[in-house]
Amino acid sequence: MAVDTNLIISATLIPQSLPDRLIKLWLRDLFDLLISKEQLGEIKDTAKKEKLKNYPLFLNRIMEFIQNLEFSAELVKPIPEADLPIHSRDAKDNYLLATALEGGADYLVTGDEDLLVLQTNPSLGKLQIVTVKEFLSKLKS
Repeated sequence: MAVDTNLIISATLIPQSLPDRLIKLWLRDLFDLLISKEQLGEIKDTAKKEKLKNYPLFLNRIMEFIQNLEFSAELVKPIPEADLPIHSRDAKDNYLLATALEGGADYLVTGDEDLLVLQTNPSLGKLQIVTVKEFLSKLKS
């Protein structure tokens, strides 16, 4: 499974949120998490943003989470963007598609409408693009 960076940041900023529940399930090894160096870099860059320095609890949580990602997530080299069978309306999201597709993910979990609109496209193969709530419901069933 691949998870949108915004959800990872939300999970660390908002304890007990749906994204936080999702990440806690990953930490309990209920599913594998795919990540690319690009996404890891994006998470690290976000953690360094000036406006977030006012949240010391966030900084502690995100640094701990980055360590977990580096140790436990499956590092995937995304397929080249030119080779993607489908593209997001927002080109900045294409690396998430590339990571999920190259890693053979069953799910890409996101709240981003630019990705969610693609969820019925047959070019995705087995990859399902879902919200956190949808994924958590699928896990329960």
